[in-house]
This record gives sequence, C-alpha cells and structure tokens, in this order.
Amino acid sequence: LTTFSTTSTSAVDVTGVTLTITPTASTVVQALITGRTYRTAGTGNINISLLIDGVTIQTYDVNAEATASGQGFALSGQATLSAGSRVIKMQMFTFSGTGVVDDANLSIQYLEL
Repeated sequence: LTTFSTTSTSAVDVTGVTLTITPTASTVVQALITGRTYRTAGTGNINISLLIDGVTIQTYDVNAEATASGQGFALSGQATLSAGSRVIKMQMFTFSGTGVVDDANLSIQYLEL
C-alpha cells in the first residue's frame, strides 16, 4: 500500500486499498480498513468510505484540521455476499484542499463469518 492524495470533492477510489475476494458460497463478510489521514492544504474534513461490491457500508468524516500530524481511522462493516468475485475498497474525498491517506499502518482485511 502506498500514500494516496487527492483534491477531488467527489468520491474517488484510494489506490492500493482494494481487495478482491471470491466466496465459494453465500457468506457474511466483515471488512476492516485502518490507517491515518491528514490534509496538506486547505481546510475542512476528509470523507472516507468502505465499500463492498460497490455498496457503501460505512462513511466517516475525519476531522483533518491537524496538518501532517494526521488522524487515525477505522472503517468496519458487514455484508452478505453470494458466491463469486467481490471487491472491498476504500474511497475518499476532501471538502477543500488536498487530503492524504498515509501508507503508515494502512491495512485492509476481511473475515468470512
């Protein structure tokens, strides 16, 4: 995973924070994305979201007032999935300026329940 930054004010995929899974039968999946985000320019919050198969499972507005010191986050949620190829990913946007997701401690995980 690598550091990702954007000036987009609409949701974009965070490069490298995507995981494709292939359940062999219908199952409940718990997904978790953790990391740190901050702003390098501008003011206001950064919006981050966890998506499973294109459906937003959790959205969080990170108070990114602290430039470069950052704010930790954890996005978590469940979805019932049928068999086949499924995608877990993170999206983000900034209300103004440049928002960053730092690669330090950034992880994406899942568990079939």
